[in-house]
Amino acid sequence: MRKTSKRIIAILVLAALLSLSVAACGGSSAPATGQPAGNQPADPIVLRVGYHEPANGAFDLAFQDIAAQIEAKTNGACKLELYPGELLGKGADMVSMVVNGVADIGWVVSAFFPGQFPITEVSNLPMMGIRDSRVGAKSLWDFSQVTPVLIEEWSQGMHLLTFTTSGYQFISTASKQVFVPDDLKGMKIRVAGSIPSRFIEVIGGSPVSLPKPDIYEAMDKGVIDGFSLDWLGSDSSKLQEVTNYVMDMPFLTVPHGIIMNQAKWESLPDNIKAVFNEVFGANATQVFGTAWDESDAPLAAGFAAMPGRTITPVTDAQVKLWRDSARPIWDEWIDAMDAKGLDGQAMLDKFLGFVEQNTKDIPKAG
Repeated sequence: MRKTSKRIIAILVLAALLSLSVAACGGSSAPATGQPAGNQPADPIVLRVGYHEPANGAFDLAFQDIAAQIEAKTNGACKLELYPGELLGKGADMVSMVVNGVADIGWVVSAFFPGQFPITEVSNLPMMGIRDSRVGAKSLWDFSQVTPVLIEEWSQGMHLLTFTTSGYQFISTASKQVFVPDDLKGMKIRVAGSIPSRFIEVIGGSPVSLPKPDIYEAMDKGVIDGFSLDWLGSDSSKLQEVTNYVMDMPFLTVPHGIIMNQAKWESLPDNIKAVFNEVFGANATQVFGTAWDESDAPLAAGFAAMPGRTITPVTDAQVKLWRDSARPIWDEWIDAMDAKGLDGQAMLDKFLGFVEQNTKDIPKAG
């Protein structure tokens, strides 16, 4: 019995020594499928993500998709904790919330921060021919990758992860059908951002700045005559209830950035950063863009089916009138870039080139 015990102990000691020898020689097993190489934290990294779109809406579902990709590709080493519906704070405070660490990641609507992202606003110029969110977001991301000064706008205490844009926005009105720019003369139109506001002024309307949740009451009480939003934005605020006419023309898109607290970004292991670069960037422009674009057709059909509602088609000649009216706004943006020592016309041409290429490359939703 004693000899047997000694033999068992000797076998166990030998096995332990062999295990240590293999580890010392770098013979440890490969990471599990989906687990990036490099040091894994002892506990999962949990990052708080804030945005103002409602829970279980299309945008929230898209962010759930992104969060699932992050968790799967890091094998659970990093998780995104989502706070929709302004649970962490208001959209208009998102930049400071991320910079100050209230949110680790946040969705920033550039129009909420006038003057802070002037180069990014190239994609907010009216009548750029951006047909949908996937084209707009991908074009802005492509443009940023060859325009370092644009990235610099998003580098003050924050790290840019990707861009999104709204779906194509159109003019919605309550009592007057709109066909051409002159139809907006004297009308009070809610728009988001300084560039769209300037355009409404140029064509003789009165721009009104209102938070999105206040549009419904303003329309219902006649405080404003119309607004510019996409189908998803209109639906999430139930604005079809106070709208009778939609001018179905890509009027403009609104750019957004998804940012991360700079110190938090720098604290991530390199392998986790690599996953973020893969999941966000160009990939995320299509994930979020699809959420917007695939909503357009069913929401438009639902609006058209409501009693007394009209979707107004526009002719090529009418589109040309709108585009000609927008050209002075383009020129003002070019002049603003020139004043910064940049070549505004070359930048605009480069961005439009990406729009043209992505329009060809990205299949239209539906």
